Amino acid sequence: MQRDPHELPLAALAARIARLRAGMESAGLDAVIIYTNLVRPSAVTWLTGFTPYWSEGLLLLPKSGRLTLATALSNRVADWIRATNPVSDVVSTPLPGVLLGERLAKDDSVKRAGILELDALPSELADDLSAAAPAVRWVDASAQFARVRRDIDAAEQRRDQRRIQDEDQQLES
Repeated sequence: MQRDPHELPLAALAARIARLRAGMESAGLDAVIIYTNLVRPSAVTWLTGFTPYWSEGLLLLPKSGRLTLATALSNRVADWIRATNPVSDVVSTPLPGVLLGERLAKDDSVKRAGILELDALPSELADDLSAAAPAVRWVDASAQFARVRRDIDAAEQRRDQRRIQDEDQQLES
């Protein structure tokens, strides 16, 4: 499986990231972390174009610069993720929460970080983030994410139109 830049252009991903960063700024957030697992891949997919259908991971969206996707998968799998995810650095680590927490702790400008669906974050990951970055104030970022996510962009509209056309063709067959 390869990335199709015509289906989801890099500019569309950059615009989505910029929209979330604008929402972060208005909410006073210095970073956002998004948890992903087998049944919750959509937020990470929307921002990166990559559908993480495997176990679990954390996506870090800082105020500026590249995103970081931390996962416990091997480097062999990480190479494939890198090839299909053009906007994130991919890091393999047995402790994604510790790694991202330490990154945030090293950045003196990070005082307040949001987590999408904070109440649903597995406690082990929440504990790892908090222990690695004790000075960071963790807040729920679900409302900010929902505000920027509710608008359907042109890439999604094209995808939905193709899906409807495919379904119509199947019904006609």
